[in-house]
Amino acid sequence: LTQNGHDTWFTLPVPMLTKAVRFEGKASGDWFRMEEISATGCSPYCDATIGLTTAASCTQSEVDPYWGGGSLDCSALINGDTEWGSSTSRYVYPSGRVTLSWSDVMLVETIVVYQSTDGPQHGFELQVQSLTTSLWTTV
Repeated sequence: LTQNGHDTWFTLPVPMLTKAVRFEGKASGDWFRMEEISATGCSPYCDATIGLTTAASCTQSEVDPYWGGGSLDCSALINGDTEWGSSTSRYVYPSGRVTLSWSDVMLVETIVVYQSTDGPQHGFELQVQSLTTSLWTTV
């Protein structure tokens, strides 16, 4: 896990086959101010790592009370824009979740979270969903 203020990069020890990854808040107190979440990897049988985010859908566990128009859709977090703003970012509750999911199985190698530089929060986990049990594993 590499944290350097604005972004947190996590390279999985071993690439994992999955249809979903998520950010899960484990904080008490202030909101997470998320600007972007992304994953890299490839289809199960590939030769090169690619960005997987464009093929993903993004869902928040709770509605952002300020931005997002009352929707759980957080596609603003997977648009490639890492700037803080109402059309590109979301507030995530301290115990909230943001889930990236794919219709097909992907081989995930890294997960990256971008937060606003105005007080990025610690106290979260990055998780991968099991293909066989649907349980989440913290990576």
